[in-house]
Amino acid sequence: EDAGTVNFVVNMSNPSSTDTVVTYNITGTAANGVDYTVLSGTVTIPAGATSANIPVTITDDNIVEGSETLVLTLTNVAGDPDITLSATAADLTAQTEILDNDTATISITSPGASFNEDAGTVNFVVNMSNPSSTDTVVTYTITGTAANGVDYTVLSGTVTIPAGATSVNIPVAITDDNIVEGSETLVLTLTSVTGDPDVT
Repeated sequence: EDAGTVNFVVNMSNPSSTDTVVTYNITGTAANGVDYTVLSGTVTIPAGATSANIPVTITDDNIVEGSETLVLTLTNVAGDPDITLSATAADLTAQTEILDNDTATISITSPGASFNEDAGTVNFVVNMSNPSSTDTVVTYTITGTAANGVDYTVLSGTVTIPAGATSVNIPVAITDDNIVEGSETLVLTLTSVTGDPDVT
């Protein structure tokens, strides 16, 4: 993904005395104008030349995503009528793969060292160092002296960071009861991640 600019090359077996305009289709899983700069769909081989580059500038983003493909297929030629597309289908299509170079790590922050029982709802925050193109499900264990579903509303043990996001809250609604009791602890520990394998 950090390759910069790469070139597809359109070749012509013999030069022409006039410019030759070649039209091509753009397919594959990579998005035109997102994963690489916009491709126009045409390229001109100048008079006297036998090739022309189609430069593709790859977008080196920070999104954790799978490898993506870019496929160019020649579809038409305009210029001298004696110039035609190759009769061999394999000569008309070229493909490259954009390999992702991004990773992400997951961490958690607490709502503070302590808070009063009447604090209402507080948030633990699960953070991801880079966004992912897919949802990321994080599993956590719940420990401490406070009782799940008694001293605070029930916590499920999983939370999902949506695709494109870098954090999500785990809201904890504290139960403000009238029981005289000592301070209690609530500990969340991240245990596993499900999603892109480059997210850990």
